[in-house]
Amino acid sequence: RAPAPFVGRAIERAQLLSRLDRARTGHGGLVVVLGETGIGKTRLLEELARAASWRGWQVAWGHSQELGIPAPHSPLRQALDAALPKPRLRQLARLVQPLWLNIVAGLVPRITEVLAQPEGPTSLPEQNLLPSALRHVLGGLCQIAPHLIILEDLQWADPALWPLLDTFHEFLTDQALLLVVSGREE
Repeated sequence: RAPAPFVGRAIERAQLLSRLDRARTGHGGLVVVLGETGIGKTRLLEELARAASWRGWQVAWGHSQELGIPAPHSPLRQALDAALPKPRLRQLARLVQPLWLNIVAGLVPRITEVLAQPEGPTSLPEQNLLPSALRHVLGGLCQIAPHLIILEDLQWADPALWPLLDTFHEFLTDQALLLVVSGREE
């Protein structure tokens, strides 16, 4: 099924594509897309994802759910799961120390499939080690290919996600990684 034609938002699309091009040169970052319900945030991000894929980027999405209690660190957990299919996990295991992979396995349990001697995550990772582990894993992914990670509807995300995202700001500035989050203004 063909997507609906993209109408309007030419300025916003151009700004996002500019950030994508900048991230490609190793100057990534965090972009926040805010707007009221139904204004077209998702459609704009779909257009960005299509452009990124066409340019050879790896794209991963995470969506927050309106109903229920959010899973820990969702929607980042969902995006990481999408970014780490088994072949990519094998590549990553050659670039990132098992310690860091094992910590992130608390969020993405199948990471243990590629560890030589998996310890097996028994619970969520230590909060003080998780930011470092994620930086190592994301840095390893960026060595393989540039990455666009889109986290949608953050107004419903796990509250623990916000402090974690705050720790990425400086790290992203020298990575081929663009992290785009969207949410409602209110």
